[in-house]
Amino acid sequence: MRSLSSQGASVVKLNFDWGTDLYIAESDVRKELDFVRRTVPDDAEQPIVFSYDPNQEPIVVLTLTSDIRSPRELRTIAKQQLEQRLERIPGIASAETSGGYERQINIEISNDQIRAYGLSISTVANKLRQENIQVPLGELIEGNTIYSLRTIGEFQNVEQIRETIIDVTRRQAAAA
Repeated sequence: MRSLSSQGASVVKLNFDWGTDLYIAESDVRKELDFVRRTVPDDAEQPIVFSYDPNQEPIVVLTLTSDIRSPRELRTIAKQQLEQRLERIPGIASAETSGGYERQINIEISNDQIRAYGLSISTVANKLRQENIQVPLGELIEGNTIYSLRTIGEFQNVEQIRETIIDVTRRQAAAA
């Protein structure tokens, strides 16, 4: 057992022997914490207990750097090209990209307009989320070449966002 404490925080790390069932050990730790919870000061937050499996750690970490490309471009290359290629290699469970700059577009919505159309912010956000997605479709094998298939649904520019249809409602004219 190892503990690291500082003003306002404490982390306790428990190491178990190889072969220990971590689910049972985690359950045992939770039970013991329940017994001593009364002795913890009232203003202390509830402890967070989780098991950590070192087998979940990455085996290889790749770093992309460039004097020519921006961090945003490097992230795009890693997400759109490297991840897919690495995941096709037998024995690789997954590839994930972190770091770099993610593109962010802020959308301003007029309260008056959204009310006039009878919409909510969550309706607009959900529709934009649904329209801005790529879905993997599988693989196409042609000879020695394997192609990764996916839908192309991510917005490529601001104009595509602007032209997204959020809701279509039919209003019937009242009979006179």
